[in-house]
Amino acid sequence: MAEGRLSRARARRGMSLIEVVFAIAILLTVLLAMTQFGRQFVKAEGQARWVALASDLATARLELIRAHDDYRTVSRYAGTETSASATAQPTMAHAPGFSRTTAVTRDSTATKDQTRVTVTVFGGGLVTPLVKSMLLAAP
Repeated sequence: MAEGRLSRARARRGMSLIEVVFAIAILLTVLLAMTQFGRQFVKAEGQARWVALASDLATARLELIRAHDDYRTVSRYAGTETSASATAQPTMAHAPGFSRTTAVTRDSTATKDQTRVTVTVFGGGLVTPLVKSMLLAAP
């Protein structure tokens, strides 16, 4: 009788083949999910880097225009610049592949005089263009 229990205990010491197959299947499923998550994370991180750079380019342009001392000549900033352009103000040399378009629209009536400045940055690795605007009022 003691020998029967001993042989059953020896038989249960290891794992059966089906248990090993299930354990490997679960492990592979988890690893596959983690790999997919890692890919999505890297992609999102890369896109966030492009958006941050585009935001810096737009903000720098808006700040330059905000610091301009003659409200009547703000429209001279309208136009498109590329990172390859040596005349881009402020410079875009640190952002290859980007373009920046500045639109200046003045709304002048008897009761108000204001100018809307919109900067659109596109290119690089951006999925959609980044747009920033500001409203300037006449002094």
